[in-house]
Amino acid sequence: MPKTIFLVSCVKTKLNRPAEARDLYISPWFKKARAYVELRMKPGDKWFILSALHCLVTPEQVLAPYEKRLSQNSSKGESERWAGAVWDKLRPIIDNGDRVVILAGQAYRRTIIDRIRMCGAYVEIPMDGLQFGPQLEWLGRQLDGH
Repeated sequence: MPKTIFLVSCVKTKLNRPAEARDLYISPWFKKARAYVELRMKPGDKWFILSALHCLVTPEQVLAPYEKRLSQNSSKGESERWAGAVWDKLRPIIDNGDRVVILAGQAYRRTIIDRIRMCGAYVEIPMDGLQFGPQLEWLGRQLDGH
């Protein structure tokens, strides 16, 4: 049975102490993205956080606060190493026919999308092309409409 895997990018604003990843990131964007994902999950679905430092983390994984981010200006080598580490953790979880919903900017998704598609999964980027403010609005509408 195909499942949905949600990938949510990390954010800069974090607690000042170690916490489960789902609680470490405290920006309004992340809180809305988390609520959106948790609202849409069905039995068998999974969600993960794309971390600039830790690659792919489960929501329950305890992390200390850190300062690192991927950007459009990250070197190709750095981006490829990060994507390879994400893929090493993600590949055993994705099956042919799964749906992967990515709530992350270009820097976090550009190096992993082709790998996901090559294993037969469908990639969905619901906020593709939206800037930060419109993303917050879109997430708010999705949560209000439920």
